[in-house]
Amino acid sequence: MCGEPKYITVQEARKILDIPQSTVYRLINAGKIDSIKLGGKILCVVDNIEYCKKYGTTHSKSNVSKTDRRKNPRINIHMSCGYSMELDPKNIKNEAILQNLSPDGVFLNNFDEKLTAVSLDDPVSVRFNLSLDDNKNKEVIVKGRVLRKYVHGFAVKFRQMDENLKEEIKAYIG
Repeated sequence: MCGEPKYITVQEARKILDIPQSTVYRLINAGKIDSIKLGGKILCVVDNIEYCKKYGTTHSKSNVSKTDRRKNPRINIHMSCGYSMELDPKNIKNEAILQNLSPDGVFLNNFDEKLTAVSLDDPVSVRFNLSLDDNKNKEVIVKGRVLRKYVHGFAVKFRQMDENLKEEIKAYIG
């Protein structure tokens, strides 16, 4: 039948991903890998396994079938950055790992417990350095709002960004 997903056993998925079998079960329970139970065996969807092999297990399984919602290209980087947020009753200033930089926004990876107070649309100011072609670093300070919130961080959409800075980020991404 055309369009039906193909399945493999957890043991086969473990071999493809080169991870312990318990980790495969954890990914199934976390919803990162689609599976079915058939005759007492758990079978994994091959597309999810191939996606995890290619992109890692930190991505949502929903990325397998959906088109990318982002308008601009992004670069997957791991760079230290600072950020500040004005949340009632106090301001939060902290460090995070900047990931998935694009001209429209960034993902800030941070496991800080203070982030439980963060809500969608909260204002954020992000500070980081870009290495430009002339071997100089440019400090970038840009304001944005929390677009998505996850357990391990949050996505920030830049607001009212200078067009020159947007072009520099596009050039940096390539």
